[in-house]
Amino acid sequence: GKITTYPGRTVRLQVTSVDDANSLSPSLVYTVIDANGITSPKITLEPSQKAQWIGTVCGTMEYQIYGPEMASLKLFLSNNPSDSPTVIEVKLLSCEPGFTLMSNSSTGVMECNCSEFFTSFGVICDASEGIVTRNTMNWIGVYNSTLPALASTCPMDYCNSSITKLSL
Repeated sequence: GKITTYPGRTVRLQVTSVDDANSLSPSLVYTVIDANGITSPKITLEPSQKAQWIGTVCGTMEYQIYGPEMASLKLFLSNNPSDSPTVIEVKLLSCEPGFTLMSNSSTGVMECNCSEFFTSFGVICDASEGIVTRNTMNWIGVYNSTLPALASTCPMDYCNSSITKLSL
């Protein structure tokens, strides 16, 4: 399979484990990352060594992938080291409008975070979900599909006075 996502965004994979007879079978599924030789800035997977128990129903495995924009990598999923793994190709896209690629100050990983433009207006960003939260009585949106737009005050009776979350 193939996935496109943004640096630092949460990726959720629905995984079902089957045995040699193609019957649903509980299993421990391991994930290994291949960053195609990219070493700087480093591509990382959180959690880094993922092993998750999958029962006889579909399970969700969650990851956050950090790295440079437009990087390509592969995730290898396997429940037995001697089996051929399931390969998932991942392409990291350029950050969405309002987000900028930067190094996380506490972890050092590369992720899309709130742009200085948004933070100067008090906007809060959740990079893992791609959601921005605006303060009350601010207007926020995307202009021409690429440029974030924000007005510090709204025209009378134009804006909702509650806090609003927006997925870009």
